[in-house]
Amino acid sequence: MTQASIVVEQLEKTAKDIGLSEETLESQTLVGLKRDLPKLKISKDASPYVYVKVLAVEAGPDRVAVYVDIKVNRPVKILRDWSNSEVTATVATVWNKGKLLIGTKYDMASKVREAISDLTTKLAAAYYRDNPE
Repeated sequence: MTQASIVVEQLEKTAKDIGLSEETLESQTLVGLKRDLPKLKISKDASPYVYVKVLAVEAGPDRVAVYVDIKVNRPVKILRDWSNSEVTATVATVWNKGKLLIGTKYDMASKVREAISDLTTKLAAAYYRDNPE
């Protein structure tokens, strides 16, 4: 993968209420990718994409549970079992990691940003393991 776009799923009210925005999540993801995969070109026109999803639910007075999910989706070819002839092409998830966070509403936004940073580092590590130079 030489290029990718970043797609952030639209946030629900609870996620916005703790101080998150789609723009902030995209920026944090961009910084993490450029830090850990500096040769990866980020382009809105790229077919492979890094998908960021954040789900937040209230977990009590002033508490929230947040699930941060990052996956890489890219075009793939599906081959027949009995030969190498192509049957179809589609988009598939080729990497996926998530993190569950529980804490106060007041510091959760920073924990989400840290989780994105950690997950992009794990993505880079997986990429370098699979693509040694």
